[in-house]
Amino acid sequence: MKRFLPKTLFMRLTVLWCLLTVFAQVALGLFFLSGWHRQFSHWPVIVFVAQFVAALLLTWLAARHATRPLRALADASEEFGGDKPFTAIPEAGPSEVLRAAAAFNRMGKRIEQHLSERVRILAAISHDLQTPITRLRLRAELLGDAAARDKWLDDLDAMESLVNEGLAYAHSKDRSSETACLVDIYALLDNLSCDYADAGHQVMLMAPEGLRASTRPRALRRLLGNVINNALNYAGSADVSATADATCLSIVVGDRGPGIPEDQLEAVFEPFFRLEGSRNRDSGGTGLGLSIARELCATLGGTLVLANRPGGGLEARLALPLH
Repeated sequence: MKRFLPKTLFMRLTVLWCLLTVFAQVALGLFFLSGWHRQFSHWPVIVFVAQFVAALLLTWLAARHATRPLRALADASEEFGGDKPFTAIPEAGPSEVLRAAAAFNRMGKRIEQHLSERVRILAAISHDLQTPITRLRLRAELLGDAAARDKWLDDLDAMESLVNEGLAYAHSKDRSSETACLVDIYALLDNLSCDYADAGHQVMLMAPEGLRASTRPRALRRLLGNVINNALNYAGSADVSATADATCLSIVVGDRGPGIPEDQLEAVFEPFFRLEGSRNRDSGGTGLGLSIARELCATLGGTLVLANRPGGGLEARLALPLH
């Protein structure tokens, strides 16, 4: 049936309008042949209204049929670049829409390939830099001047931290192959807070026992670790709370640090972004922690936002689907 349809959108609408006209004329002829017009004194008005209603209905149906591929293309365009990987759309419909869909699919594949290549390059550079940094560290430790040696080692520590964060960021951009499973969220949070306590950090947990969700535990643990580390860097302590409703798991990590200016709450998620003034630059790390956290959150199908707390401090609000 599809091979008999006109190829262009204009021709399809033209054919549908012609069929509508023929249908209306046939219906009018049957109306007169049946003699029903003699039973109505206002039959011209009735015929006009019937034709008008039929024309509106059939025009609406024709427009829906002709624009269905366009709606699919618009929906795919809205989703592209979000949290989900690119999915090709069916290449069907009038020739104009078919060409647009094919071009959209080619564009999406090229962008996905470009992003994947960029992540691989970042991971390769970060990995390869670890070897010369190790050699430099060994040579620095052989320096006789203690003051110079300490400065060299401090710089190498900063370089190594940046390389490690770059490698972690590259891994966070990659769609994890870790399989989702049913996770005891309370046990995961309790284990995480105990690890921080063993390291001498104050992390307070407030969550109900028996809280469970279907997610990827390693990715969630890395995400929460980055957010908690951010709170510890600027406030020295953190409090973690978790709640759930029928569809969503909410985890909030709060601190009582200096907070962030309202106009920069989104900017801090940009890679290598560092705040001046409101956050101490010396304790600010590499500027990748929150970027990694949001990327990991995206792979889990959730959202991560920041907000200043009443009375001072910052809180990171994580929302994940339960299933």
